Amino acid sequence: MLKNAMLLSSSPTTATREQFWWAAALWHNSPHLINRRLYGSILLLSVRVVPRPDLLSLLAELNASGWSEASRDALVTQLKQAGVEVLGTSDLVLDGAATNTGTFLTLTLKLLLPRNDDKFAKGLEMALFDWAAGQVTFLGDRSGAEVPSVCVSFPYGLHHEDGNISVYVRDVSLEERSAVWLKEHLLPRLVKWADLATPGQSSPSATSLSLVPVQEYNTLYQHLKKKYGKEMVKIWPEVTDPHKFVYEDVAIATYLLLVWEKEREHKGLMDRKQYFVDLGCGNGLLVHILTQEGHPGLGLDVRRRRIWDMYPSSTKLEVRTITPCASSLFPQADWLIGNHSDELTPWIPVIAARSSPSCRFFLLPCCAYEFDGSKYQRENSSRSLYSDYMSYVLSVCEVCGFTTSVDRLRIPSTKRICFIGYKRRYDADRAEKTDRTIQEFINSRGSKNKVRNSLTSSEGYWSEFKPRGDKEVVRNCTQLDKCLLEDIVSLVSRILLNKHRNISVASIDGEERMWNAGGCLMLNEVAQALPREKLKHLKKQCSGLQTLLKNHPWVFKVEQGTVQLRIPRRRSDITGTGCRTKLCWFHVNHPDGCLLPDDDCAYQHL
Repeated sequence: MLKNAMLLSSSPTTATREQFWWAAALWHNSPHLINRRLYGSILLLSVRVVPRPDLLSLLAELNASGWSEASRDALVTQLKQAGVEVLGTSDLVLDGAATNTGTFLTLTLKLLLPRNDDKFAKGLEMALFDWAAGQVTFLGDRSGAEVPSVCVSFPYGLHHEDGNISVYVRDVSLEERSAVWLKEHLLPRLVKWADLATPGQSSPSATSLSLVPVQEYNTLYQHLKKKYGKEMVKIWPEVTDPHKFVYEDVAIATYLLLVWEKEREHKGLMDRKQYFVDLGCGNGLLVHILTQEGHPGLGLDVRRRRIWDMYPSSTKLEVRTITPCASSLFPQADWLIGNHSDELTPWIPVIAARSSPSCRFFLLPCCAYEFDGSKYQRENSSRSLYSDYMSYVLSVCEVCGFTTSVDRLRIPSTKRICFIGYKRRYDADRAEKTDRTIQEFINSRGSKNKVRNSLTSSEGYWSEFKPRGDKEVVRNCTQLDKCLLEDIVSLVSRILLNKHRNISVASIDGEERMWNAGGCLMLNEVAQALPREKLKHLKKQCSGLQTLLKNHPWVFKVEQGTVQLRIPRRRSDITGTGCRTKLCWFHVNHPDGCLLPDDDCAYQHL
C-alpha cells in the first residue's frame, strides 16, 4: 500500500497474523505507552472503506484543517467528497482482523495530544489497516504550526510478513531522528507485544483515565502544572523528590477536579463545590491545589511537614491521629480522600460509609495494610501482592455498600490504581444492616484472640488498630554503624571486581593501561553472596541492599535491578557540594586505583 517506501528495519517474530494485529492495535489505541511526547489520543473516526490503488495518495492530499472539531458525520462527508468510498462506520479497530478477505480496509482518524503543549502541537493522524496484506500505514498531519506537531512527519507502515515485523518509511532519510526512533524504540516494543499476545484477546487499549475526558484532563493538567508545579519544585523544602511528588499531586488534583465537575453537572449543582477531607494528607500539596481551585477542604496527618508553613491560611491542615471509631467520622464531608494513606487504606470506605449517607470517597492505595495496621498477607499466590491487595480493597468497598469504579491514573508512581465510591447500593432503611455486615467483615479479618468492638464503641471499630506514630522513622541507612557500611561496600565491590571486565585507559604519562571495571550483577545475586548477619542488620535500618548502594552513587551504579561499579567521573561531569571535598573511593580502594588523574577526577586523591 505504501508506494515508493524504503525498508527501515525488520525483526524476526514468532507472532501469528492475529497477534500482530493485536500489537498494532495496541500501538494505534495507546501510542503514549511508547511515545513519551504523547499524553494520549482521541479516536475521532473509524470507517470501512473500499480499497483502491491510489487511496493513500488521495488521503495524503486531503486538507484536514478543522477536522478535530468536526462531527463524525461531517468527517464521513469530507471523505466521500474527496473520492473515498465509505462502506460504513465502525468502532472496532480490529473489525477486519478475523476475515482478512481484502474486501474492505479500515480507516481511522485520531487526535494526538502532546504531553507538553509548549513544545509540541496537537496533531491529526490517519491509519489505514489493510487486513489481507497484514499491514497498517500511518499518515500524520503536516500542517504548519508555531511549534512542531506530535505526529511523525512522514508516512510509515508496519508489515507482518514471512515471520518478520517490518517498518517501512517514505519521504525521509533513514538517519532522520524520527526514523531512528521508529527503528530503535517502536519496532522492538511492537515485536515484544506481538510475541506475548494471547490469541483471542479483544481489541486492546489503555484503561487509564477511563472516567474523565482525556483531552480535558490534558488541558487542565498542563494548566495546573504551570500554575503550581514549576514554582513548587523550585522551593520544595522536603527531602523527597519534588519532581515525583509535586507532579503526582498535580495529576491527582486534575483527576479529582474533573470527576467532581462531572458529578456536579450530573446532579445539577454547578454553584456548590464539593467539600473534602484528605486523611493522611502528608505534604498537603493536594489539599492546597484543590483549595486554591475553589473546593473547601481539610487535610489531616499525624505529623506536620515543613512545607505546611509555606501555604496560605486558606489551606487548612491539621495534625491529628485518625483512629477508626465513632468519634472519627466526617458527616460534613462530601468526599474523603485516601492518597497513599497506608494503614488507613482499608478504613477509608468504612469511614465514608459511617460518616453520612451521602459521603463518597477517592482511594489510591500504595502499601498493603490490614484493618489492624499490620502488613497485608497475600491470599492468592498466583498474583502479585499489589494485584491481590487491589482485589481485597475492592471487596472492602463492596462490603461497605458502595458502587465503586476502578481506574488507573497517569502518575509517576507505579501504584496507579484508584477506587472511587460514587454512591450507595442500598437505601437508608438498610443502613443498620449494612453496618453489621461491615463489622462482621472487619472481625473476620482478625485472629480469634483479637478484641472486636461495636461500631459505636469509643475505642474504635477494632481496638487492635495501631495508627502510625507522629515521629518519622529514618530508614535510609544513615543510622547504620559506619563499620558495617564500609564492610558491605567493600564486599559488594569485591564481588563485582571478581567478574573481570577490563577496559583500556590512558595513564598519566600517556601510556595505555587496563582497568578492571568489574561485572554487572542482579541485586539478588549480590545479596545471596553477602553474609546473612550483615543483611539482617541492614534490613532493620533501611529498605535493604538497594538503598545502601544507591546512597553510594560515587561508587555504584544501580538501575533496573542491577548493580555495577560506576566509572569514575570527571570534574566537568559533576556538580554539587560533594565534588572535590569527598575522597575518591577508587583511588583508595580499587586494586587498579582511579582511572583518572587527580586534577581531572571529581573527587580528591590523597
